[in-house]
Amino acid sequence: MKYEIRHRFRKKSLHRLSKNIKMFRIQLENIEVQFEKTLLCLILRQSNSQQTIIKIQFDVLIFKKYLKTTNNKFYAFNQH
Repeated sequence: MKYEIRHRFRKKSLHRLSKNIKMFRIQLENIEVQFEKTLLCLILRQSNSQQTIIKIQFDVLIFKKYLKTTNNKFYAFNQH
């Protein structure tokens, strides 16, 4: 089954997103991160070989600026 979540970033929501992704990191072992134009794709692979794909719409410039000026869990997750 495939899920798509599209979320337009606001500056205030970026911090909330980083907290959500930290929760994903704890709950799920196998996560693949991809960038597809202006979509951040989180591919969550389940033990029964199914995968859930979450696509998050974001503003590229705000996102890059956020990563450069922040040393938070999301940045570490993205570089993993």
